[in-house]
Amino acid sequence: MKRKMANAPIFYTLGFIRFNAILNMEEFIAKIQTDLRDEYPDFVRDAVAEVQIQVQGPGKPPTVNTVSSPRWNFRNAVTTSAFSLTATSILFHTTEYEDSDALVEEMLKGLKIVNQHARLAYIESVAIRMLDAVIPKDHRSDLSEYLKPGPLGLHGVMTGNLTQSVSQATFDTSAGKAVSRAILLSGNLGFPNDLQPMTLKIGDRFKVNGLHAILDNQCEMTKRVPVNFESIEQCIRAVKSKAAEPFWNSITEKAEKMWG
Repeated sequence: MKRKMANAPIFYTLGFIRFNAILNMEEFIAKIQTDLRDEYPDFVRDAVAEVQIQVQGPGKPPTVNTVSSPRWNFRNAVTTSAFSLTATSILFHTTEYEDSDALVEEMLKGLKIVNQHARLAYIESVAIRMLDAVIPKDHRSDLSEYLKPGPLGLHGVMTGNLTQSVSQATFDTSAGKAVSRAILLSGNLGFPNDLQPMTLKIGDRFKVNGLHAILDNQCEMTKRVPVNFESIEQCIRAVKSKAAEPFWNSITEKAEKMWG
């Protein structure tokens, strides 16, 4: 296990758990909110749109419908961590990542509260996504001081000012499907479109207006697991380990010392 960094470049972390559908979830929201309120007092109800494709039969075109489903959000008072709950999933996300143990603890805490009231039967997927910002200390520093050649991609194949470079790889791992992305770009802090809108506050130390890199790594385990929290914790830790692996394999020894 890698040691905890004192100044880790991680600026956003998401932990997702999908469970069996609870169609009457709204009946339990008041009790769930009561249990979360001390740490997550801000409550917002919104909706999430899902695209459903139905196959009509041989020779008939499929029908595509957009269905809106309720989502309940519970944020802490400083808007740096939150839970988002739907009828089929719970998401914990934070811009103040501490370490693996704290992440696992919060994911399990949210799931246990939901289970206490909604009585879940099983979970069917666990996913963790981690975003790191590699920001050079000054204009004289180059990203190659922080990153190994792989995530740097094609940034050095042409003279001129780099505006954007994207690299991506997908892996089948012992913990599930993993995706590793490295995005180099100039300008403000890069943020994936699929995570917009961002509802949490990102720390001031990640303000940037120049060349930087975003390491975007995720892993998802898809399998049905009965609601046994010891087994679920093992799944979360296995997924977390694989989601973090590309980061450690992407950075240089110099970067590790600088952030450590």
